Amino acid sequence: MPARLGSYPGWITAGPDGAIWFTVSDGIARMTTSGTFSVVWKGANYPGAITTGPDGNLWFTVPYSDEVGRLTPSGHATLFRIATNCYPGEIGPGAGFLWVTCQNLSLVYRISTNGAITPITVPHNGNLGGIAQAPNGAMWFSDLAHGLLARITGS
Repeated sequence: MPARLGSYPGWITAGPDGAIWFTVSDGIARMTTSGTFSVVWKGANYPGAITTGPDGNLWFTVPYSDEVGRLTPSGHATLFRIATNCYPGEIGPGAGFLWVTCQNLSLVYRISTNGAITPITVPHNGNLGGIAQAPNGAMWFSDLAHGLLARITGS
């Protein structure tokens, strides 16, 4: 039976605490496996993708403000600014980092769990989609504009 949220749910991930965590129109929410729902943090205008990071925190993108957020399970958020007009799309863990694709720029960001941000220029013209770590440790991302999958070398 679906839960009535009262907000617009977006991306979803399994959290480090066994609950389901997801983005809502103005923040991040949590739902236990028994269906108890709560908004844990408010403060972002339409956050995008969300994932659990290697540090046990929730990490998410905020496309409209070109930010990436780190949220502790107790509800403390820290926002990190990335390139203007990046419009961060997907976020995924890999090799001890978080990886973020830009929808408007030819960049992928590698972000350490302490918030150090490293831009990686890729030979694609924006419109980058999902990103994931392969079983061999390589990071792969989708190029929606060209119908390609690409690997980040040296990851």
